[in-house]
Amino acid sequence: MMMSASEAQAAAQRVMARCDALAAISETAEGLTRVYLSPEHLRANACVGEWMQAAGMQVWQDEVGNICGRYEAAEA
Repeated sequence: MMMSASEAQAAAQRVMARCDALAAISETAEGLTRVYLSPEHLRANACVGEWMQAAGMQVWQDEVGNICGRYEAAEA
């Protein structure tokens, strides 16, 4: 399915807004610092997990702190 130019622009704006939202989750105001399993890491995972759930994915955090998601196959 092809996207129209306006749909592609809207999608690009959503991507950039999400990048900005993740960039704001940092231990420091200057630059981006998000140490493994820090509160900021967990907040970023929660944010991405919410986006994945909103997209209809099954979402979980694995044993080492990665946020994971997948679409379930449709019943045949």
